[in-house]
Amino acid sequence: MVSRTFGQRTRAIFSQPGPKTNGLDTRDAFLTWSTWSNRPRSTAFRPETRKDMASSFSLAAGTCMFWFWGPLLLTTNRYLHEREYYDIALSLLDIVLHGFPDKRSAAFASATNLCGQIHLNMHEPAKALEFFKSAHSLRQEILSPDDSFIAWGFNNLALAYTELGEIDKAETNNAKPLEIRLRTDSARIGNSYSNISSLLLRMGKPDEAEETLKKCPSLQAFTIETFLATNNPRFASDMVLLSRIRRNQNRYEEALRLASKALAFRRKLLGNRFKVCDSLYDVADLLQRLGNTASASYVATFKHPTYR
Repeated sequence: MVSRTFGQRTRAIFSQPGPKTNGLDTRDAFLTWSTWSNRPRSTAFRPETRKDMASSFSLAAGTCMFWFWGPLLLTTNRYLHEREYYDIALSLLDIVLHGFPDKRSAAFASATNLCGQIHLNMHEPAKALEFFKSAHSLRQEILSPDDSFIAWGFNNLALAYTELGEIDKAETNNAKPLEIRLRTDSARIGNSYSNISSLLLRMGKPDEAEETLKKCPSLQAFTIETFLATNNPRFASDMVLLSRIRRNQNRYEEALRLASKALAFRRKLLGNRFKVCDSLYDVADLLQRLGNTASASYVATFKHPTYR
């Protein structure tokens, strides 16, 4: 009965091909979602269907079926996380964490880590830190010291400590993944430089932050003009970071151009979501600093999301 019910409720939602990896790792991270964005399965995330969907997944939890459906649910939660459906993702992740038969597995560590990422994006760094610590500790037990997920775990710890204002701990945990990625010639080295740059900016060192950001392999040939000319939304986060560096260097016009481009990218990708609100605030703040109070006030009144 469980198998029939669960299969009927999920077949229509998940019949399309799943997301493709970006080539950095074939396991449970670094996914892209271009094949999922406009599929019929999006109906699963509407309020009227989410309760039924959660109920269906609950039926599989704790049974042999979960070995098949658990990874599918985890993949679904990564999509929800990317699209900022945080409330739905957390409710389904609760099912994952309670339903996984093997709570010492890499998949369980991934689910735990994803909870931390969501809480961090919801500006709950203390909660995020606990999940990150748990996931990282488990991965250290089952993976080699130079594994890409060990480096990623240190990165996440550094991000949480940065948001908590514990700068010394953030510096220590930022240094460790950089060492691993340099030693293993990792394609994720740019992520380390970007995170260290963010921390330096937080420490009031915008010039050092810029020099560190320029070490990212994908950005070494970039100028302000090439940044503005790119149509790759994956550069949005680095645009936001460089815009904030320029703001702290009192180069407001350059900062505004970068922030506006990042806002356009995020709006196209996410619609009316939280990262869009962050970019709206950046643009409004820069307009205010440039003396354009009327435009700043107009941007600040744009509709903001009222849900997680």
